[in-house]
Amino acid sequence: YRYLSPPFPVIKHLIITLDALRVPYDEDSVKALVDGYTRDGRPYLADEAEYYYVSTLAPRGNLDHDRVNDILASIALRGSRDSTTRIYRRFKTAGFTPSEDTFLAVLSGSTQISDLSHWQRVLQIKATPAVIEKLMELRAKSSAPALELYTYAKDRYIPLTAPMLHYTLRSLLTSFGLQKPTEQAIDAALELYQDFIDSKSRQVQDPHPTPATYQLLLRALTTSNNTTKYLPATVSVIEAMSRFGIALNYQTATSTLILLMRVSPSPEEAFRMYTLVGRPKPDSTEPVLDEDGYAAILHTFCTLPTWPDGIPSAALYFEI
Repeated sequence: YRYLSPPFPVIKHLIITLDALRVPYDEDSVKALVDGYTRDGRPYLADEAEYYYVSTLAPRGNLDHDRVNDILASIALRGSRDSTTRIYRRFKTAGFTPSEDTFLAVLSGSTQISDLSHWQRVLQIKATPAVIEKLMELRAKSSAPALELYTYAKDRYIPLTAPMLHYTLRSLLTSFGLQKPTEQAIDAALELYQDFIDSKSRQVQDPHPTPATYQLLLRALTTSNNTTKYLPATVSVIEAMSRFGIALNYQTATSTLILLMRVSPSPEEAFRMYTLVGRPKPDSTEPVLDEDGYAAILHTFCTLPTWPDGIPSAALYFEI
């Protein structure tokens, strides 16, 4: 004999009866409902039964905030926005107070601005940076653009964060598959980056972009088909990294420096690129280049086409 949990309408009627008879809320009863439907392979009914029991019988203002958010997240992933809204309103009637965690819960699986606007109205909570970051993270998983969300946040004075900038630049610069990003994409990314670091208002929440953002920018700038055009921007990005104490990894430092040397108008300028990128800072003992990096840099430096008569400077060689 295999026991099957009763149909949900029966359980719903029983909960209404318990409420009418003023039978108090009981944690063991909630566990029995959830365990029964879960054991039967019907987790969606476990959520439905739990939410209906809790929202009907739990003492007003005494709902478990985290558990309610878990239920809402589960239902939002499985059901429609309307059904999630209906269930949220029932919890609210039972005394539940929404928070940023609730916002994140009801947006589970959604990446649409229309859903964002809907839940701001329903929850009566303004979207926070964490909410925008969550939507961007979900879009990134499906390689969807994030610029729309970044613009939405900026236009509505939601504080901009370093992860928000990173998601946006990544969608701009890596949406071409194996192809290099276009100059239009690089120009747009540089404009967003410059606006972020130059912002004098407190709309920008973080002091500087993430190290991953800088690596992303440098890769796009130094692999462009027009590295000469982007030489000043590349130098500016490296100077900003130095100012913010952000280090390049060995591989990125080497490849960036090689490209900067190759597009430098003179050997002296190429050497300046080395002092800018490859030389350890005066107050640091950490090397910027590894052994392979130094070998590659020295080879590049000696084979620059701008050496007079093709003969490199021994003094500058040994300086490196």
